[in-house]
Amino acid sequence: MIATSRYIIFFIFFSVFAFAQIDTNQLKLTSTKDLKKRGNNAVLQDDPNSAIIYYNRYLRSNAKDGSVQFKLAECYRKIRNYEKAEYYYEKSYKSDPKKNGAALFYQGEMLKTHGEYDKAKECFTKFAKEYKGDEKELKKLSKHEIQYCDSAKLIAAMPPKQIVQHLDTSINKAHIELSPVSINENELLYASLRSDKNEYVLEGDDSLNFPVRKFYTAKKENGEWKFTNEYQNGEFNVAGQNVGNATFTPDGKKMYFTRCMPNWKGQMVCAIYVSQKNGDNWSEPVKLPKTINNPNFTSTMPSVAMDLQKGNEIIYFVSNRKEGGHGGLDIWYFVYNKKSKTYKAPKNAGIKINTSKDEMTPFFDNATSTLYFSSEGWGGLGGLDIYKVTGDTKKWTDHQ
Repeated sequence: MIATSRYIIFFIFFSVFAFAQIDTNQLKLTSTKDLKKRGNNAVLQDDPNSAIIYYNRYLRSNAKDGSVQFKLAECYRKIRNYEKAEYYYEKSYKSDPKKNGAALFYQGEMLKTHGEYDKAKECFTKFAKEYKGDEKELKKLSKHEIQYCDSAKLIAAMPPKQIVQHLDTSINKAHIELSPVSINENELLYASLRSDKNEYVLEGDDSLNFPVRKFYTAKKENGEWKFTNEYQNGEFNVAGQNVGNATFTPDGKKMYFTRCMPNWKGQMVCAIYVSQKNGDNWSEPVKLPKTINNPNFTSTMPSVAMDLQKGNEIIYFVSNRKEGGHGGLDIWYFVYNKKSKTYKAPKNAGIKINTSKDEMTPFFDNATSTLYFSSEGWGGLGGLDIYKVTGDTKKWTDHQ
């Protein structure tokens, strides 16, 4: 039985980044055209850190290239360096206000993330008046964001009700640690690259040699969480594939998780797997069918809920699939039929959860029938905020 933790562990998982070694001496000999091309390729491979290096080098010779400044801002936003992202969105907009008008909207978003709500409101107001581009959804969102800036100031002024603690450096390393889940009250399973410095592999090296995220465990001793070792109870960690996002059924006998690797376009795509518990160990993981793991889109961040009447599993997950979606990453769900032992096709969780922006990290509390999730599309304090709705599948109360 998986114990319910008394702690809420917050995490953000944007994507699993690929890695490439960048020879700094070679950079000096690379043409500006190739620097831009390599930056663009790094973006396609979900490697914003490498793209940042290429774009910054490129901008030394092309300081007024607003389109690259915008791409650089996007990379900084993706690694959560919101201050640098805001700086380059502003530069992109000033380089060419007509061509890069959308940068003004995103500059406002970055200002929100570090609490500068009055300045953010100025950006959104100016954007709403000036913007003549094709992204009509941004024009609509900007009017909401103007109101959100006022409400965010009120929320930010409220006294905090939670205590957030940062786990020590035996667990948190140079890269992003992600998807923590309780095995029991005193043991934690999470995914990590486990490095004290930025890790890379040689350009052109075989994908099996890529540094990848694996499952590791941590234990609580004397009230403190400490790293223990690589998770040894199953064949989850494999060469060349990032693993993460484990979730257990309430009885602890099944585990869903994701493996991620580049597709034929070089884009990082995740797929959901399942494993059954046999004694203390787990069975060989099985990839769920293509109706769930559409190879053209990512399927990630599963969270198990239970249909208490029928005994079926309801698995909420995140996907960028287009048909039936509302834009960006949406929260979807599929049902495992206990009697027929089959998986039904996924359905979208609906407009009381999903917006035209990103929703992610679903977690369902069976005891209260409450779904917790993160969203960029419902206002809040800036960036991804945590919300909750009560209900199941597509029948939800309004979010809070």
